[in-house]
Order: sequence, then C-alpha cells, then structure tokens
Amino acid sequence: MAKTVLACWAILALLAGGSLAAAGETSPIGKKVENFSARDFRGKETSLKDFADSKAIVVVFLGTECPQAKLYAPRLVQMAAEFKDRGVAFIAIDSNQQDSATELGHYAQEHKIEFPLLKDTGNAIADQLGAVRTPEAFVLDAGRVVRYWGRIDDQYGFFDKGVAYQADAPKRRDLAVALDEVLAGKTVSAPSIASQGCRIGRVRQPDAKAEVTYTKHIAAVFNQNCVFCHREGQIAPFSLTSYEDAAGWAEMIREVVAEQRMPPWHADPKHGKFANDRSLSPQERETLFAWIDSGSPRGDIEPSPPTFHEGWTIRTDKVLKTPSYK
Repeated sequence: MAKTVLACWAILALLAGGSLAAAGETSPIGKKVENFSARDFRGKETSLKDFADSKAIVVVFLGTECPQAKLYAPRLVQMAAEFKDRGVAFIAIDSNQQDSATELGHYAQEHKIEFPLLKDTGNAIADQLGAVRTPEAFVLDAGRVVRYWGRIDDQYGFFDKGVAYQADAPKRRDLAVALDEVLAGKTVSAPSIASQGCRIGRVRQPDAKAEVTYTKHIAAVFNQNCVFCHREGQIAPFSLTSYEDAAGWAEMIREVVAEQRMPPWHADPKHGKFANDRSLSPQERETLFAWIDSGSPRGDIEPSPPTFHEGWTIRTDKVLKTPSYK
C-alpha cells in the first residue's frame, strides 16, 4: 500500500518520537498490573478491579492535545465496539499534568468516547505500567499480566528524521492482532511495537535552588522563538503561552529541540543570515535543557506573552507570483 507524505502533517513530524525499548525504556511485558483507581472528568471513580469478568483489558494512554492521540481516538472507539462482545474492556488514561478535567470532557465528547477516560493525577498509573507516550496501548490478559505494549496500528507514523506519513488504511492492526492472540490463549507474536507520538507530561518536582526558571529565562525564549505558532488559533497543536503548558510539555520540548526538529528552521547558516531565523542559539538550548533538568521551576512574576500582527509577517525583498494552472 502506498504511503503518502502529507503537507498538513508537518507539525506532527516535528512532534514525532521513537519510544519503547529502542529509547532505553524498561519493557513491562510479563508484568502483573496491580489494581488502580482514578476519576473521570465527571468525578466518577473507576478501578481496574471493576472489570474482573473481562477476558482482556486494553489500557490506552491518551492526551487531549497530542495530534496522534486525536487521530487514533475514533479508531479506539471502533475497536472497543468490535471487541466488546468478546469480553474485552477498554480504559483510557490521561496522565498529562497540563490536561484539565474540562479538556478531557471536551476530548471525550468530540470523539464520542464511551469507555472510561480517567485522569491519572500524579502519574501513578503511568508509572506502574511504564507508559511513555500518547497514544500508547497495553493489553492485559485475564490474569492482568501485560502481553502487548505499543502502537495501535501502522496507518499513521513517521519515517526517519520525523517525516510524517499517512496510509489509506493500516497494513497491520497491531493492537487488534495482539487481542486476537491473547483471547485465543496464544503467545503474542509481536509483544512490543514502538509507539510514536507525544511524551506524557509527567508531574515533576522542581529544584527549589535552580538558577534557571521559567519566568526569568524560559518565557523569553519561547516568546521569541515559539509562541508565534504555539498559541491559540495557530498551527501548533498546543500553546506555550503559560507556565502550566510549558511545564507539561517539557520532556517533549527537550526531545524535539535536542533533535533540532523544533523550532522548525532548516536553512543552512553557511549560505547567509536570515532576518526571520527562529532557530535557537547554543546558549538558548543549554538554558532550556538546564530548566528541564531541574524539574522546570516556575520562578516569580510570569511575563505577558507578546502580541503579533495578523497575516504575513516575514520581511521580504521581493515577491514573485507564479501563473495559475487549471
């Protein structure tokens, strides 16, 4: 099946990431999951033990702003209906510190999610399972042992260097295959397949003695280089105009900055200096990493985000128009 690279996926490519064992993570395959409880966006509490009669359980980690989590929400709804009569229960977990109950409610309503969507305050469930990204699925057998960990399927993904692709349909329904094998009492043929997407925004303890803080150093870096796109109504999938947003996305920011996918600037400096260059300087990168390494401390008074002119803002020397073709 041919895969087509889509221009509208440019921002997803910048947020793409590898995961699982390839990234040095510890595999949870074969681990027994202890009971956990959490509340949904309405305040209703749900526990793993509530599904004692289920032959298998899918625990899937989602995020309200992650582009891939948005793409796969309808697929998960379809799969929950497909496997319901076979004794499979679905539980969705949001462990992002930056996602509010209101945002979870909107996400569930938008995608018509009827299975539990729980807020994992403090990342306790994500830590127990070893979840890394969204979307990321875990299949638990009847004994609540992890038999599969990874992506949902291969329809949406990324080539090397974060180049996004979208297929007309998945070649392999990895999660569905794993469920079929678990329900049949078989060993899962591919128990761990790398999930690509956004890093979970875990709650971390800031270093009270850190010299680099958001209000004193990092807000200025974001306002200068990132907020033009990372604000409400613009192309970026999430905002960076507040401390809460920035802290929640800190680990994802580290990844894309370290791999030079963000800010998106690929002009070769050997060919001149550009007035609209949004790339980070080595000093800005070091400051940003120092802030993340110290737990993303806030600081004192938060500065106001900059204001922007609407429309085209890049300064040009000459604009060339091409003829239209019908």
